[in-house]
Amino acid sequence: MIVNDPRQFRFVPGRMCLDPTDLTTAFPHGGQMIGSFSGLKLTITRRSEELTAEEYGGEVFESVITGMQFRIGGFARGYDADLLDTLFDDVTTTMGGNHKSPNIDYPGDTREGRLGSAKNQKLLFAADNAGDPSIIFYQAMPLIEEVAEMRMETKREYGYPVMWHATRHASLGVAMIDRIENLVIT
Repeated sequence: MIVNDPRQFRFVPGRMCLDPTDLTTAFPHGGQMIGSFSGLKLTITRRSEELTAEEYGGEVFESVITGMQFRIGGFARGYDADLLDTLFDDVTTTMGGNHKSPNIDYPGDTREGRLGSAKNQKLLFAADNAGDPSIIFYQAMPLIEEVAEMRMETKREYGYPVMWHATRHASLGVAMIDRIENLVIT
């Protein structure tokens, strides 16, 4: 039973990495740390088909669950060439002054019609507190919002919206949400 107790409300700060190999080691767990995010959000959507009874005027009498969809996304803060390379094709990084500056060269060498799954990687959201839930997508397909707005203002930090869609891995499934010591990565 849920109790409306503000002491049970949780904030779950954490970091994200690609292709972790050993969850018993320190972050990034043998993988590659990516980006700094704000407003990170996990969305779980259950898809279903309604069955109707024509004899009762099309009244719904059953719902068949056809699957679930997992997505995680948020707002990437600042420049991160590794993250941009994960999301976009044809990203180059140049050195200038005291910082790296990633450049997106579209269309570059990549042409339309390629499969998004070609960039699938294992994605881990590792909660900073070991008691909080962490999330692993076994095959995370990077997505860009159809209309991605990059902030370029003097009063707001530079950034861009990012998202990953979990697709099925042949033996591990789609996703797992649990404390980090209970997650399975192989």
